[in-house]
Amino acid sequence: MSELKPTDLAAWRGGLARVKGGQALLDRLIEPHDTARAIRSLPPSTLHHYIHEIGLADAPLVLAYASGKQVRALLDMEIWERDSVSMERLDPWLEVLMHAGPEVLYQRLLEVDDALLTLIVRSTAEAIVVEDPDGFDPPDGEYVVTPDNRLCIHFPHGAPRDLPIKVFLDMLMREDTAHCINLLLASSAALETNLQEDAYRWRSGRMADMGYVDYYDALVIYTPPKDDLLPITPPTGEIEGAWLRPIRGGDLLDQAIAALPTEAMEVAYEHLAYVVNMALSADRVELWDEVARLETLARLRAGLNLGLSALASSPEEGAMVLEATPMALIFRAGYAQMLAAARPLRRVKSSLGALGLETAQPWIEALTRRHPTRPDGRPIASAEDLDEARRWARWIADLHTVAVGLGRPAGEEIAAWLFTAFALDALALTDRQRLPLTHLLDALTALFDEGDLRPEAKEAAALWWRRVGGTEAGALALLLDAAVEQLSAVDPLDFEPRFAPILLLDV
Repeated sequence: MSELKPTDLAAWRGGLARVKGGQALLDRLIEPHDTARAIRSLPPSTLHHYIHEIGLADAPLVLAYASGKQVRALLDMEIWERDSVSMERLDPWLEVLMHAGPEVLYQRLLEVDDALLTLIVRSTAEAIVVEDPDGFDPPDGEYVVTPDNRLCIHFPHGAPRDLPIKVFLDMLMREDTAHCINLLLASSAALETNLQEDAYRWRSGRMADMGYVDYYDALVIYTPPKDDLLPITPPTGEIEGAWLRPIRGGDLLDQAIAALPTEAMEVAYEHLAYVVNMALSADRVELWDEVARLETLARLRAGLNLGLSALASSPEEGAMVLEATPMALIFRAGYAQMLAAARPLRRVKSSLGALGLETAQPWIEALTRRHPTRPDGRPIASAEDLDEARRWARWIADLHTVAVGLGRPAGEEIAAWLFTAFALDALALTDRQRLPLTHLLDALTALFDEGDLRPEAKEAAALWWRRVGGTEAGALALLLDAAVEQLSAVDPLDFEPRFAPILLLDV
């Protein structure tokens, strides 16, 4: 009987990329007769994506065939929250490894770094040296004593990981007693902070080997570009192709990449993967956090398209730009446009205080976030988005600047201070800061008629706005629209100040 030929891995991987549905993907993964060889040929990021598609609880067979290096990489991607191991995220992985088989659990835990293994054991087991076996008072809760009665292994927490760790320790005690005892004693004696730091250093090194960028090195991705700091040869990276789908949207970037020659297209995707890694690292997005990942990728696509649109007007020109310009530089140029659009508002954020305009508040929150966005959370992604963001940033900043010039106290809303100042100016009461209640009827009569500002009041407002230093007609329009909404239908004889906070009254 002839031996089976090795599976054509390229064809197998191509088929995996076309499979839809978790069960179908699982079936295709374990289909080859040389399953271990096939699965171990997958990059860790690709295997990570497939396990997410299948569902971790349904993946013990996949993990049984995966190599120790792959499982270690999967844990690096899954069990960390910033610079600390999350035992709650580790628990389901230990359970699935145990379901893959006690030998699989045993071998894979032995293949993680010493600091992480010690940290895991410390989280569930406590080693107590028994000085006097006859007089030993056992601890409360579950425990076992070694056959020589010299060591008590206590499980005080009742954590979900207790059973997998018991299985592991039992096998280790039988296979290598000295190693097991040393591990237990070290886990009880070591400081958790030291273990976390050591484990994080090991993890950072492994992630760097896979192309993931250190957080502090990655922060440059969100800084405006400087020509003298540009790398001559852009770094490249590798990332699961499915993760790039959110930055493929049929837009200029996608069209420009499609217009590249085949070899240049492959290089562009390598550079794009590196920029993705930088952005994810700079945002401290863990690879298991799909919501945060999609948010970062949407921002990345927006920045790349803005940067590319500033340098090219067609897919063909865009392809030329991609061949000549580092992808990271293109994104930084686009992201700089987002920051520039929001800059007038971001400059006054610390002293802005309460604006008092409901229509503007969402823009304040959106444009002063770490990464400027639209009020609905979508990134600023087009020339139209930039124009709209610039307008709102200038309008709100102008309202703040004029209010400061008019001496607004810190506790007063900007809109109320400004409109009251205009009303006082219209009534020639400029020596006041609040409108006397006795002049309310005069103010409403002078300014409003039939549900709107009088034409002469609008003209007076425009003249007043320029006189007090206002430069944005849109800012004045926001203020007057709010005043109309609150005051145009007010009955002066039955006025409730709380329903019209845009007018400050001296009662």
